[in-house]
Formats: sequence, C-alpha cells, structure tokens
Amino acid sequence: MSPVEETMSRAVLKVRPEDTLEQGAQAMIERRTGSAVVTDGGTLVGIVTERDVLRAVANGMVPWSTKIADVMTCDPVSVPPETDTSEAIQIMLKGGFRHLPICVGDSLVGLVSLRELLRAEALPLIGSTTAATASPPSP
Repeated sequence: MSPVEETMSRAVLKVRPEDTLEQGAQAMIERRTGSAVVTDGGTLVGIVTERDVLRAVANGMVPWSTKIADVMTCDPVSVPPETDTSEAIQIMLKGGFRHLPICVGDSLVGLVSLRELLRAEALPLIGSTTAATASPPSP
C-alpha cells in the first residue's frame, strides 16, 4: 500500500471563515473541486464542501450573506502524509466524509479525496483505466 502523500493534491483551495458562501462556492466552481479548506492566519480551522453549500441553500441560507464559518465543518480530521492509503479510506468511510486534509503538525500540506484514494488503490488491481473500460474479448 502507498502513503497518501503520493495521491494528495498540493494545490489546495483555501478560503477564510469570513468569506461568504457565494465566494466559496464560486471558487470551488472555478477550481473544479468539491471542497475548500478553511484557514485563519494560515491555520486549518475547517473545511467546506459542495454538500455544505447545498445543505445551506436548502435550509434557506442566503449565499451572499452567509459566512463560510456558519456552514463549515470545524476542526476536521486530518492525517499526516505518511498515512497509508487504505487507512485513510477507512477513516473517511467511518467518518462519512469525502475530503481529508493532510497536515504536518499544524501545517496543511495537501488534501485528498475519497475518489482519488479509491482510484489509487484500484489501478494496481486493474492495470490501467483503459483496461477497466475495455470491452471483454469476443468468444
């Protein structure tokens, strides 16, 4: 098994607690990502996801006046870069979340999604993405 460091994204979208939900959602759309870590003075204080945005709007919150701090998950679970991929998957499945910050001490160094981890675990088993989508041989 490989460490999450090999799979994590180092280009992490960061937002501030005082940013509006609209600003956070727009940044996620622009970056084509499903989450943003929330930092305050460089310290990880939360995470906001597309699910949080959807839930907030469904509950009647106004995106241009609702602050990220009002909808984010505070103090999210994080793991160090050397954490094994399968352990990270277990943590995420048990916790019911799809995005996991990667930290060294208090410093954010990356983020990994459940999809990225599952892909990393599956590729050695199937050989490549083309092998997984190829048609079976004719009899």
